[in-house]
Amino acid sequence: MSSSLSCPYFCDRFASKKPDTFLLPGIEYFFFMYSGFPANPGHTLVIPKRHIESFEDMNREEKYELADAVILLQEHLSSLDIRQLYHEIGPQMASPTSNFMSFISAALKDLKRYTEPPQSFNHGVNNGIEAGRTVNHLHYHVIPRWQGDVSDPKGGILNMFEGKGKYKQ
Repeated sequence: MSSSLSCPYFCDRFASKKPDTFLLPGIEYFFFMYSGFPANPGHTLVIPKRHIESFEDMNREEKYELADAVILLQEHLSSLDIRQLYHEIGPQMASPTSNFMSFISAALKDLKRYTEPPQSFNHGVNNGIEAGRTVNHLHYHVIPRWQGDVSDPKGGILNMFEGKGKYKQ
């Protein structure tokens, strides 16, 4: 599947060993990257090491390993001091032309509310341009959640469509 979106961001990211990327033991086909535009503190991406654009382009081994990668990532995020993490990697990730530090500053401000590990996680993939993908390389979002991080979490990701998240009272 091809598109007009370019992929300089993820294809070179792992090879350059940027401070926001990491590996987890036992995971062969994916690397992990702390989101530069976190929806919530600790928002992390699971990214295939090889260039693929959509979920359908993954081979059988990658599809199976994705589940393991997500579970290990959740365990990793639950064991981290996310506040310390952002203080360490934030300045190294910023560039003068990006608005990255404003996202990280907001995440750090939010962290003052959360002194415990995440209680839940949202998972998601923008599988195609029409679904909101902006980087032409498959990546799976894992977003830590805490009680009180939004006023009403009922409906979860359905809330991206106005009125759809309130299906259950």
